[in-house]
Amino acid sequence: MTSVLAFASACHPPETPCAAAILNKVSPTLTVYEPAAALAGCSVVAAGAAVESLLLLLELLSLLLELLSLLLELLSLLLELLSLLLVLVALLLVLVALLLVLVALLLVLVALLELLLELVSLLGLLLESVLDESVLELTLPRGVTL
Repeated sequence: MTSVLAFASACHPPETPCAAAILNKVSPTLTVYEPAAALAGCSVVAAGAAVESLLLLLELLSLLLELLSLLLELLSLLLELLSLLLVLVALLLVLVALLLVLVALLLVLVALLELLLELVSLLGLLLESVLDESVLELTLPRGVTL
């Protein structure tokens, strides 16, 4: 940028028309303005400054594209992480569902055990009742009826 400003101040003073920036020749005849010959050295400086500016601009664009590429890669990684987290949440939900099924099966097993204990208790009462009647028949004398 400094080279561009140096060119502007050396070859063309600010707010001065191009023809007015060149001193008139000391001659009795008319001074002719030849821009190509008059600004030959300045045009090389200007071209160099323009090329330098263009190269800097291209380098800046290249860096911006690289930054955009890195941002897209980061976004891709974040989306992949989000998908892995969703899979983990789904697996946790399946695990919770399996635990709920296990708890339900345990409750059914407890209910079945309670029923089995009730059945054993009833069988015990029935057996006790049968044994009591058998004992009564054995101990009563003949001819005594209940």
